[in-house]
Amino acid sequence: MMVVEAPRAGLRTWAKALRVHQWLKNLLVFVPLLASGRFRDAQLTGDATLAFVSFSLFASAVYLVNDMVDLQSDRLHQTKRNRPFASGALPVAAGVAATPILIMASIGLARGIFDDQVFPSLLLAILVSTLVTPPLVRLVFRGVIPEDSAEPAPATGSS
Repeated sequence: MMVVEAPRAGLRTWAKALRVHQWLKNLLVFVPLLASGRFRDAQLTGDATLAFVSFSLFASAVYLVNDMVDLQSDRLHQTKRNRPFASGALPVAAGVAATPILIMASIGLARGIFDDQVFPSLLLAILVSTLVTPPLVRLVFRGVIPEDSAEPAPATGSS
């Protein structure tokens, strides 16, 4: 009996799945330090750096979940089929294993930065905005927003 193993996913594949290029958005956590002229404060800069990493890890976890949930439709999509899970370059089991690790690391970092009064509100805001909002938007706007933005929405009305 011959056993065929799936190819191991390399760093580039993981970076694509985690959407590391999207982490640039999280650099916004440094704007208040720059605007206030307090960028040289080591404590504040360290906290902002941890916040950047925390937000980035959590966002990556959400991207993994989204790609695993949308796996079947992504495989049929012209460009999304090239994503690591849809293409088979990254096993779904790897995403299932990585997601809780990313979430726990993100929450652990955030817990170390924010005090007991701020942390629960922050955690709730992150969870609502990243896990609840996208599925609700898809549900509410189903049929209104085309799946592939390159294709125009179907025309309505009579011809």
